[in-house]
This record gives sequence, C-alpha cells and structure tokens, in this order.
Amino acid sequence: DDEDDEDDEDDEDDEAEGEGRVEVSKSINALSNHLRDQTYYGRCPCNTGSDDLDFWVNEPKTESDGPPQKGRRFRVRAGHAPIFTFDFAVSELTIQCGGSDVVGRIMVSVDAGQPMSVQLEVADNNSDHHFCGEQSAGFVTVNSWERVSNLAGPVFVSGTEGYACFKSPQLLRLRDGTLLAFARAFWPTCMESGHSTIVFRRSEDD
Repeated sequence: DDEDDEDDEDDEDDEAEGEGRVEVSKSINALSNHLRDQTYYGRCPCNTGSDDLDFWVNEPKTESDGPPQKGRRFRVRAGHAPIFTFDFAVSELTIQCGGSDVVGRIMVSVDAGQPMSVQLEVADNNSDHHFCGEQSAGFVTVNSWERVSNLAGPVFVSGTEGYACFKSPQLLRLRDGTLLAFARAFWPTCMESGHSTIVFRRSEDD
C-alpha cells in the first residue's frame, strides 16, 4: 500500500478510493478560476523534512506518538505543492516529516470538494522561515482554494515568464477603480533561498 501512495504525487492527475474519494494533481490548471482562501502552517523538527513528508487526513489521535496505522498516506516532496481535492471535509492533517519518528498536527478548515495544496519547503539560514539555528528543517504550507465564477483566468501562473513560481499574491483597488495585483516571483526554483522579485499586473475593467 505504501508504494502505491508514494506514486500519488508523481502522477499528473490521480484518483483513489479510500474512506471517500480524492483527486490528486500537480498541474496548475487544477486551480484555474480559483483564489487562495485560507493558509495554514506547520513545522518539522530540526534536521528533518528536507526531502519529503507524509500526511494523513482526519485521523483520530492514537495512544502512541507514532504515525496512524490505518488510513491513506500521502507523500509530498520538498519543492513541490500537489493539489488534493477530497469529497469530504478536512479538519486536520497528521504529518510526519522525513527523518522524524514524531508526528504533528495541522488544524485546517477545508470543505468537501474544495482544492487544498500542500507545499514543503526547506527552512535554513537563507529562508524567510528559518527557526532551527544552524540546522535546516521542513516548513509546511497548506492552502485552501475557492472557486471564483467571474475570474477570467489566473493572474500569475507558475512556470511562465521565466519564473519558477509566484507567491504571496496581493490585490489592491485604487480610488479610480483600477486593480493592482502583486506577487513575489521566484527563480530558478520555488525555494525561499532562491532569487525573487516583486511583479504586478494592472486592470481597469475588473
């Protein structure tokens, strides 16, 4: 079972049966006509999570500190942000970072059918999320996404314009009605330790 689960993040799109149904995608097209809804964070113990992490959804707490023995496991590799869409509401992620025997929990609020991306970055001396002194550790970002019916298309698309990805988008409306969209653009990778700059888009017709 574990071997099958590890392949989920590598496939372009995947569907699986478990306690409910889940669609898994690493394509940005899965978030067309969506805007970020909520963001949740988690941290790996120091010196762990530099390569990957495993997570489970809505698993009850166990008497031991180890990972759940039942339930479907999903794996996310560092530098990736696969998108998961469950047909049931998700209220909690149980995470185990690579190299650690300890499990942690991230409380979330994701509705049934609402896309959820899970991203693992490596926090070190060169990143914005550094919290382990001279040691590195994984930093987990979970985003829920909300469909917007009148959105013409994604404003910033990762893998375009010479940038690996865009982060921290912000929207500003001026007094004359003009909309300005800002984001941090990263290259050559999405890692916080890479190069970044601020980019923006302008719209006068919404």
